[in-house]
Amino acid sequence: MAGEGAARVAEVATFLARCWSGDAGATVSFARGPWRARGPMRVAPMGSLSGSGLDRYRQVRANVWHAAMRRRHGGPEMSGDHAFGFVLNALEVRRTEIAGLAEWRGMAGEVIFNHAFQWLYRPLLNEVHGRPRAAEAFLQEFLFGGTKGDASAGQLDAARRAARIGAGAVEAALGGEGGALEAAVPSILSALGLDPLAGIPVAFPWSRPDMPLGEDDIARSIARVEAAMGAAVPSRRAAVPDDDVLGEYESVRARAGGGAGRVMAGLRVPPLEDVDESAIYDRDLIARLKTRFRDWQSRWSEAHGPSGDELDAEAYAESGSSRAAFLLDERREIDADIMMLLDHSSSVAPSQVAYKKAAIALCEVLAVVRARFSVYAFSTSERSVTCWEVKRAAQGWGPACARRLAQIAANGSTPLDEVYAAMGPVIASERPRTLLTMTDGEPSNAGAVREAVMRARSGGTRMAALGLGPDSVRATAIASNLAGLGYERALAVSRLGDIPGKVMRLLGE
Repeated sequence: MAGEGAARVAEVATFLARCWSGDAGATVSFARGPWRARGPMRVAPMGSLSGSGLDRYRQVRANVWHAAMRRRHGGPEMSGDHAFGFVLNALEVRRTEIAGLAEWRGMAGEVIFNHAFQWLYRPLLNEVHGRPRAAEAFLQEFLFGGTKGDASAGQLDAARRAARIGAGAVEAALGGEGGALEAAVPSILSALGLDPLAGIPVAFPWSRPDMPLGEDDIARSIARVEAAMGAAVPSRRAAVPDDDVLGEYESVRARAGGGAGRVMAGLRVPPLEDVDESAIYDRDLIARLKTRFRDWQSRWSEAHGPSGDELDAEAYAESGSSRAAFLLDERREIDADIMMLLDHSSSVAPSQVAYKKAAIALCEVLAVVRARFSVYAFSTSERSVTCWEVKRAAQGWGPACARRLAQIAANGSTPLDEVYAAMGPVIASERPRTLLTMTDGEPSNAGAVREAVMRARSGGTRMAALGLGPDSVRATAIASNLAGLGYERALAVSRLGDIPGKVMRLLGE
């Protein structure tokens, strides 16, 4: 990022560095160079890192955290361009990291994610020549639990012995044994056959910033790092950022673009401004729905039938028939893979708070039952369609998503054919089992909408629509018209609070 976006990254990084380190005067310098106990914390700039914009931001953020933990937990200042300093710095990284995670457990996933990229940056051992190969083999074995590339059996054995010595020294230092790391360095160098003053070239980043990375590369690297770090870091999904991290990044991206961050043509992410999302939370509705659908979490429910595990005498007495006299546990198959598209045309404006409350309640229930779901909204301005990203399928549900929904203002008409065209790449990317469109209007171009619906159905997407009306007659009429457009399932509600229940039943069909 350049310009205002880069300035925003520096602003956020400085704020975080001060919070994490406890040093109110801490500053961050985006430049390569050795770690310093005083002065600006040096952090590699985003331009020297690989991955998407979000990937690079997460790495910068984690690197700031590491620098702050070095500042907070002390440790000797040492240049890493010779063997003694190179080894001692590796030990200090692990010591301060473990000590820091004891205080900042929420950083575990970000640390793992950053280390996964660090592993990808490391060179193959057969590309490192001379004495530095032994030092690189130690660092890889010590921090990542393995090595990359080819090396002799003797060098690999030496690296493993040195890594075990390093792990013991870190454990002793964390136990309060002062000077344990410095005392262990000579033994490590002896195991590696290195002179303390042997020159070690700066090795980060070894790879080009534009190196191609596949999802499998990142996933395998994350799995390796999690295994290497073991009990030092609690298990979590490191591949997916927390909502707070995503919110920070989107704020930076929005500042860089002078407004809402554009994801692709016609799709935007609302800027995360200071909005109180509590206004669209109906806690009573959410609590009732969670109680109502509590059996969805276990995916088991009780049902009555002519035979089963237990006789229900009361049901038999009331019905006078044995057809529903027995209780049996029934496995509920949840088709909980859904993309929701919320109509935010101008006709929604008078009731948009209640509309958003219902949508929030539905999302809360879907999150509880661990459904795979995404949420988007659409509106128009000056005859131009804008689709708004509230939650992606791969993203967890949280306050940041609710804040995005709270900021979307109802405006414009209901050109569903243009909406589906704009959402085409997103639908193709997420491949939801069901695409549910919630709308209180009728599309202006029925023929084009019908073609779009049938194309989606032919591609394997279950197309459903939920008609919203001011009363039951109008809602039913809207749903009937939607059914005529080719939707496989058309529902209707006149009370917005009924939306979550209708959608949950749709998923259970």
